Amino acid sequence: MDKLLAWSTKIANGEDVDMSSLTYEQQILLKQMLLKEHNEQTYDDPTLMKLNMQIMAITINKDEVSEEAFQNRIQASENFLFLIENIDNSSVLSYMKLIDEILNILKNFKQELEYGNWQFIANIVEIVGSSCQNNEPLQSDYMKFVTVNEEDKKVNVADLMIEIISNLLEYLKQGNNVDDVQLVISKSLYGLSNLVRHNPKWGAMFFTNPESIKVVNHLFMIVDDLNSAIKLKLSSLLQSLLTVSDVGEPTIMKFWLDMDLPTNILKLLKFDEKNTKIYVLDNSIRLLNTLIEKKFITNILPDYKLSLVNQLSLLKQNPSCWDRLNQDDYNQLISYLS
Repeated sequence: MDKLLAWSTKIANGEDVDMSSLTYEQQILLKQMLLKEHNEQTYDDPTLMKLNMQIMAITINKDEVSEEAFQNRIQASENFLFLIENIDNSSVLSYMKLIDEILNILKNFKQELEYGNWQFIANIVEIVGSSCQNNEPLQSDYMKFVTVNEEDKKVNVADLMIEIISNLLEYLKQGNNVDDVQLVISKSLYGLSNLVRHNPKWGAMFFTNPESIKVVNHLFMIVDDLNSAIKLKLSSLLQSLLTVSDVGEPTIMKFWLDMDLPTNILKLLKFDEKNTKIYVLDNSIRLLNTLIEKKFITNILPDYKLSLVNQLSLLKQNPSCWDRLNQDDYNQLISYLS
């Protein structure tokens, strides 16, 4: 109790606390960091953010691995996610130098996954997505920070999330930890989507990363085996990319053409025992409408048009689908195809 009191006094005075290892006292402190205690907050939000990040940022070494350590870091990441729901808190991530810490965690994702820290990495990429959602200044703040990967190349947060997805797709090939892998892929797509939406600079970085098109095409290749959360986040990412796409820019146009959009989006327009999420259908139909409106699709081949009309007809024939579908978007797409 004396050590805990000493730590509390240091924190109250704004002093740094060395949390380089998960000690018993640190576990006590973590419990003290719960956001509410007797209806009163223990510390102010910036202090809580800093303390939770200190716990998340601890490097897991082979000699320090324990289930308790993993759970502490997961709890800290969940606390952090709760705190940044407040836009005032998320907006000071750069000022508090916490984006640096986020990147340092992400660049060590292979080690984290080696130890099975799936939920922790899922929370970290969700922190990126949640903090920059509808937050243009923070999107720009993320651009100021880079780290170094295994090949000593400078990488940004978008590069890291693309790399995470690319590596996880290899996990799926092996059939290991399928649910955990899909969780992290879904959260990574969410992070990328919020990072690039209405931000041309992040969009340009995404389009010029050669791994981007590979990842998107790979996801579409196995889309029938992916859960609805990934399908929804994938279509949302494409919608976000359209907000920063110029049909007159060759690099961007090449990205969309290389993706074989008509064929790929058709794969998302299914409603059966494996695909019951209406939002996936709504998003996909809206995406096709936007692609046609923005002239990224200008000439739909007759065979594809017939397949698309037939698939849309099946949706209308299913009452449990049709009654919940956005019928305005549906009818608009039908009118484009007529």
